[in-house]
Amino acid sequence: MVPRKIFFVPPPRMGLMMLHLILPSKETFTDANAGAIARVAADSLHGSQFRDDAMVFGQNISTPPMGGVSYLGLTSWHRFFHGSNIGLGKAYINWLRKTPKARWPYLIEVHGRCALARMIASAVPEVPVVLFQHNDPRTMTGARSGAERTALTQVLAGVFSNSGYIEGCFREGLPPEHDADCQFHIIRLGARRWHEAAPKKSHTILFVGRMVPEKGAAEAAEAIASVLPDYPEWRFVMIGARRFEEAVENDYAARIRSRLKPLGDQVELTGFVPAETVRRYQDEAAIVLAPSQWQEPAGLVVLEALASGSALITSRRGGIPEYTDGRSVLLDEPDGPSISDALRSLLSNPAQLKSLQDKAWKDYPFTLEAMVAAIDEARSSVITRG
Repeated sequence: MVPRKIFFVPPPRMGLMMLHLILPSKETFTDANAGAIARVAADSLHGSQFRDDAMVFGQNISTPPMGGVSYLGLTSWHRFFHGSNIGLGKAYINWLRKTPKARWPYLIEVHGRCALARMIASAVPEVPVVLFQHNDPRTMTGARSGAERTALTQVLAGVFSNSGYIEGCFREGLPPEHDADCQFHIIRLGARRWHEAAPKKSHTILFVGRMVPEKGAAEAAEAIASVLPDYPEWRFVMIGARRFEEAVENDYAARIRSRLKPLGDQVELTGFVPAETVRRYQDEAAIVLAPSQWQEPAGLVVLEALASGSALITSRRGGIPEYTDGRSVLLDEPDGPSISDALRSLLSNPAQLKSLQDKAWKDYPFTLEAMVAAIDEARSSVITRG
């Protein structure tokens, strides 16, 4: 099958492409609609030593890819039989086998899909394959059990994780004698700073995230509905939709809108907006709410809040404390009352609010450059050993 509607950006020189990045089929590699995984993949090539020799593979797109990165859109093979991710992998393997071996990559980096990584590694054992984990593998097809994760280490050259928490999830149940040839690397995510000095803040509280229960949007709305009437000079902005695109409001989002309606002009619900618009809101937000209800692996929203010098109220879940402990208000139970108490504490104490903003701005090691340096070192280590 020949891929349809291919969007292809050629590299600066059409030669050996040392690195191939494979995205999940649902990810859209464009500035307007990129999800978290696509954004991390793009950021991992920003200033990377591999950038000019890297190509990203994913679903077909109709607008230019992020950052001018070389990109090839593929159509999943027999998706109703294989599933969209394995079908995408089969399309990639077919494309690769039609390419002269002299131009095969030195490394294949599969993002976010364990079964896809295993399938590609088994199909092309000549090339080292690594899995970049963005979420808990114990919830994912092909890695739910210790036996499945052990089998992955036997075919993969490496496992990259965005937090120690996620690496621990993968290692759970692995026998002591699991394949030592599989390298493990923790890659702390990074978020770009767009200003040399801390941006000026307004009386704005911000929530950014998909309108799904695990992100804590309802709990944030409950807290805002309780607190904001007592602080009429403050406003609340909620950004997000069910997916990373314009979509019909779901019942969950509709209930949140109804809960916040009595606050009138103090509240703005934007729905989905492009990344550059999100950045403008982040720049002016004095406080950011990120009350994740699930075991969040890392969370770009919390990093972006710190990068913009906002006071952050978030949850002690998953890998979040690895990034935010000592730099935020960490809630053990991120429910409505706890968020309300944290908000009142900051709103009634300007000195405490300013102190938290200063910590976010001044103690920020999670730069994009640091992330790229870490992943390039891990990539080089795998290539050298492979």
